[in-house]
Amino acid sequence: MNPTPYRHAADRIVSRIAVPVLREPVFFCFMLLTFVWPQLTSDLFRIEATHWEILGLYIAYAYAATLPLGILGGKARRWYKTAAYTLAYAVSMAECFLLVFFRTFITPSLMSIATDTDPAESAEFIGCYLFTGRFALFLAAWSLVAGINLLLEKVSQARRTAPMPHAGLRTCLLTTVLAGGGIFGLTSNASAFESAWRLSRIHDRHELHELLREDPELCLERRSAPERLFFSLRMQAFDRNAIGSLHEAMESIAIDSCTFRSPEIVLILGESYNKHHAALYGYPLPTTPRLSQEEAAGRLYPFTDVVSPANFTVKAMHLLFSFASQDRQTAWCDTPLFPALFRRAGYDTLMFDNQTTFTLENDDVWDQEIRHFLYHPRLSPQLFTHCNADKYPFDEGLLADFDRQDLRFRNPHRLTIFHLMGQHVAYRNRFPAEAGYFTADSIPEYSTSGLRRSRDERRIVADYDNAVRYNDRVVGEILDRCRTRDAVVVYLSDHGEEVFDYAHRNGRIHDATLSPDCCRHQYEIPFMIWMSDRYRAARPELAAAIARAVDRPYMTDDLPHLLLDLAGLSCRWFDPTRSVVNDRFDASRPRLLRDDKVDYDLIMRQAKGSAETNKGA
Repeated sequence: MNPTPYRHAADRIVSRIAVPVLREPVFFCFMLLTFVWPQLTSDLFRIEATHWEILGLYIAYAYAATLPLGILGGKARRWYKTAAYTLAYAVSMAECFLLVFFRTFITPSLMSIATDTDPAESAEFIGCYLFTGRFALFLAAWSLVAGINLLLEKVSQARRTAPMPHAGLRTCLLTTVLAGGGIFGLTSNASAFESAWRLSRIHDRHELHELLREDPELCLERRSAPERLFFSLRMQAFDRNAIGSLHEAMESIAIDSCTFRSPEIVLILGESYNKHHAALYGYPLPTTPRLSQEEAAGRLYPFTDVVSPANFTVKAMHLLFSFASQDRQTAWCDTPLFPALFRRAGYDTLMFDNQTTFTLENDDVWDQEIRHFLYHPRLSPQLFTHCNADKYPFDEGLLADFDRQDLRFRNPHRLTIFHLMGQHVAYRNRFPAEAGYFTADSIPEYSTSGLRRSRDERRIVADYDNAVRYNDRVVGEILDRCRTRDAVVVYLSDHGEEVFDYAHRNGRIHDATLSPDCCRHQYEIPFMIWMSDRYRAARPELAAAIARAVDRPYMTDDLPHLLLDLAGLSCRWFDPTRSVVNDRFDASRPRLLRDDKVDYDLIMRQAKGSAETNKGA
C-alpha cells in the first residue's frame, strides 16, 4: 500500500491549520497578548493567581480571531484587523487599568457604577488618575506595545503574500501547539463554555435564579476580559428592569405615621443555620451556650415553627427585604425595601455586611445578586445611612466596625442590620482556630435521623458545629452591646443546611421533589427575639405579645411587617396580619417554598400522618 497519498493529505491538513498564523504571526501574537496581559497584571499585583491551564484557551481564542484573515482580502481584511485590534486593545487596556488602579477585573457592579454615575462626575473621578506617575507608566507601557505592534505589522507585510507553506518542522510544531493547546484549553474549560451558552439563552433575573436553583454548582467563572465584559453586560441587562422598578417603588414611599415604638432595632441575618444543630432547639451538643443563657434569663424568645421560603441566599434575601410574600403575586422588585421605609420615617439605617460590601472587586455571581439591589448606586443612598466598606475573615470583625460607627451616629432612632457569614461553606473557614471546640470524636456516629456517618463526615459535622458555636459567640457579643440600651434584637438565618443529617452530603439539595427531611434541615430555621431589660420594663404588653407568639407558624418572607410593627411604622405596605407578634396575625396563611410554591405544612402533615400509620401498623 502506497503511503504517499496519506502523507500528502496530512501535509495539507497540517499546513491549512498553521497557515493563518504563519501568514499573520504578528496579528496572532498580539491577539494572544491582549488576552494574557490582564492575567499577567493580576499576577504582578497579586490580586488573583492565574490558572495557567487557560493559556490553551487563550491560544484557541487568538487562533479563532486570526482565522477570518485566511479568507478576507483587500479592504475587508484591513477593516477586520482594525476593528479586531481596536476592540481587543480597548477591553484589555480597560481591564488592566482597573487592575492597576482599583485591583479589580471588569465586574457587573463596576458596570452599574459606570452607567449610573453622572458623566461629569465620572470624568472628574477618572481625571484624578490621569495625571499621576502610575498612569504615565501605564500609558507608556501600552504605547510601547502598540508601537511594536505597528512596526512588526509593517515588517511582516511581505510575508502575507507568501504561498501556503509545506508541512516542515516549523509548521508541524506550530500546528501541534495550536491544536494541542487549543484542544486542551477548550476541553479543560468546557464548563465555562456551557455556562456562557446557558447565560446567553436567558432573558431576565428570574430565569437566572431558576438556572442557579437547578444547578447551584454551575460554573460562572469568566476566564478572559471579553468574557467578563459579556457577563457584566448581561447582568446589566437583567438589572435594568428590576432596578428601575425598585427605584420607582422607593420613590413613591409615603409614611403615614411612626411612633418609634422601638427606638433601637437590631436585625441579625445568619447564614446556612440548621436549627437542629442548635442546643437552643434541642441539639445534644453545647453549640449555643450564650443564647441558652439568655433564654434562661428570660431575655431571649426562640420561635419554634419558622421556615424560610427558599434554601438559597438570593431568593431568601429578595423576600426578606421586600414585601413580596410567596402567597402573593407581587414581584419582589415592585415593592420598596424595608430599610428605605425606616430611613424615610426618621431612623438611621446602618448596614454591617460580612458577605458582600459596596466595593468593586468581587464578581461572584451570588455576591452580585445581593449587591445589585442592596448596594446599587441608585438605591443604596435610599436604603442605608452607612454601609461598611470592608469584609473580615471572621464575623467578629464587624463588631469593631460597629463600635466605630456607634460613636458617629447619635440619632436615638436606629435600625442596625448585621449580615453574617455564619455557617456558610466551607465551615472550617468560619471560625478562628482558637474557637475550635468539637472534633470528629465529639460527633455521634449516628445522626438524629439515624444516618451512620463516616469519620470524615463527622469531621465536617464538627467543623459545622464549631461554626454554630462561634456564631453563638458573635451574636452574644452583639447582645452585650445592646444590653444597656432600649433595644430589641431579631435574629434569623436566611435558610438552613444539610450536614450529613439524613443524607451522605452537605450543603443544600435542590431535588425536584421536596422531602420532609429536606424541609426540616434546609427550610426550618432558627428565629428569635431578644429584648434588653430596659426595653422589656418599658413595654410589658409588647414583651407579653412576643412571648405569646413563639409557637405561631411563621415564614420569613413576612419579616418586614414584623419590623414595621416593632417600630410603630404605619404605611400602605404594612399588614398587621403578617406580623407574627401582632394579635391580628393570620396563622392560616400558606407557607409556600421555592418558586414552584410547594406547601411546607402539607408536606409535614403528610409525613406525620404516614409516620403515625406506620407506627399503628
